[in-house]
Amino acid sequence: MRPILRYRQSEIRLRAERFADTLGDGAGHLGALGNAVAGGGGALLVSDVEQVLLPLSSAPPADEALVQRGIVPGSCWDERIAGTNGIQMALASQGPFTVRGAEHFFVGLRQFICCSVPLLDGDNRIIGTLTSAAVEQSAGAGQPLAAVVMQIAARRLQAAMFRRRHAGRIMLSLAPLGSPELDGAVNALVALDETGRILAATRRAARIAGSQRPDAMVGQDIAALFGVGLDRLLDAPGWFARSEGNHPSAIGLHVTLPIGIHAAPGFAPRATPDAGARMPPVPLLPRPGWTEAMAETEAAFRQGLPVLLIGETGTGKSVFAQTLHSRARAPVAKLVTIDCAQIEPSAEGRLRIRLVFEHALQTARETGAASTVILDHLEALGAAPQGFLVEILAMLEDQPETLRGVPAPRIVALCGRPPEALIAAGVLRDDLLYRMQGTRVVLPALREDAVALGETLIRLAQDAAGWNVPIREDALAALMAHAWPGNLREARRVIALACSRAHGGPIRLAHLPSYLSACGASAAACAPPEARILHALNAAGWNVSAAARRLGISRATLHRKIRRLGLGRPGSRPS
Repeated sequence: MRPILRYRQSEIRLRAERFADTLGDGAGHLGALGNAVAGGGGALLVSDVEQVLLPLSSAPPADEALVQRGIVPGSCWDERIAGTNGIQMALASQGPFTVRGAEHFFVGLRQFICCSVPLLDGDNRIIGTLTSAAVEQSAGAGQPLAAVVMQIAARRLQAAMFRRRHAGRIMLSLAPLGSPELDGAVNALVALDETGRILAATRRAARIAGSQRPDAMVGQDIAALFGVGLDRLLDAPGWFARSEGNHPSAIGLHVTLPIGIHAAPGFAPRATPDAGARMPPVPLLPRPGWTEAMAETEAAFRQGLPVLLIGETGTGKSVFAQTLHSRARAPVAKLVTIDCAQIEPSAEGRLRIRLVFEHALQTARETGAASTVILDHLEALGAAPQGFLVEILAMLEDQPETLRGVPAPRIVALCGRPPEALIAAGVLRDDLLYRMQGTRVVLPALREDAVALGETLIRLAQDAAGWNVPIREDALAALMAHAWPGNLREARRVIALACSRAHGGPIRLAHLPSYLSACGASAAACAPPEARILHALNAAGWNVSAAARRLGISRATLHRKIRRLGLGRPGSRPS
């Protein structure tokens, strides 16, 4: 048995071109999908809305059994021609449909099992089908999985077409909080204007929201439908919030802003998570081995290895991570931060993590550049979210074929305490640590190195004042004696306040915050020699002869001390 109708090559080519134009970038993923289906013992069939099979340029060779029965590009599977079949039933039911064995009208097709799903475009119109076809006796357990793969692929393709159709618009993603599927709601999308008014929605988004049709949502403000306005969403951690509207089940909302040349006309988004990509390098002066460590970390990051940054609060972990991202030489790459301290140990927290990674992958599909995901406060992540994060990292690392050529996100984890201590205390999973530390960097506290502390304070003063502002000896002694529990963050604020109070003059003890100036007199008496030498050099504008006279030592002795302590003029390059 062969279908009664088969189109000519010129007609087939024309239909394939039209279909590829509709899919856009998604057409490039069909080859990988075909390979995945072939791995399960089947063959991928793609039809247009008129049920004509279309050729796949990068598909595996067709199964001989399919060819013998006329299941080839150009064949038409309209029910009036080919009888009952999966393609026709999926279009008729507008949903996934499996036809097997005797359910086929023609006897010659009863050896096959066909799992078909309709494919919708960015305007919710059915444009064709995706089908996994296989000889039933050889399909085995792989065919049910193929049906799931077809549904996921159709959802992803529609999501890509919807995003392209509404490029330049704010995008709202919806997902049931109880959904265990990573990709289950990938095409539950709503396009918004800059005021939060709904411009378009997918069918899946309408179903999740409890609306009869996507058209019924158009024109509504999201605050009226979901109880959460656009401003509130943009102020929420990770741009994620739980809907407060009346829906069939609890749903989460996640908003993304337009990127690149697709920015909405007249829309000026507030500072986004990737604004840090333009920040300056890490504000720590180089220490022995620091340059080599930075180069090694950058190399690992560019290779896609996870980076683990360890340090107390204020040591510069966030700026270090943002600097890694900005130096990756991919200006269109997206940077997204997850604050693990705000991830709930519930389905809502699981969804929050899932949406961030989905967003990172979607952006990578659109730009071709790997996104960066920063996991801040890793030590605060609960046990259940840690388990889900391990699942995601394992999928990205162990199953690269699931990405279908999309660059995997680069991961940078920030941890405020030694991870081994967290594991010993039962706070951190050891398998999560092993997944995270492709390479690790420990950012030391300021109090651990008197030389680096002194140089950092002088450099911060220069940055805040805009010139080589002197720090008087009593003030420098008080600064050096302080424990700096807030590290760089605290030091930057203290120095900024002191410069403001100094009104362009030297920084004195009275210009420091009261909790520092109160202990200045006693600190000056026991200030370390590094502090006194740094003060003399700073006061003399790094004129070694003048500094030596202030210290009452010879120029040669001061040179030896500078070399022994590893001191360098602020802003100079390390030797």
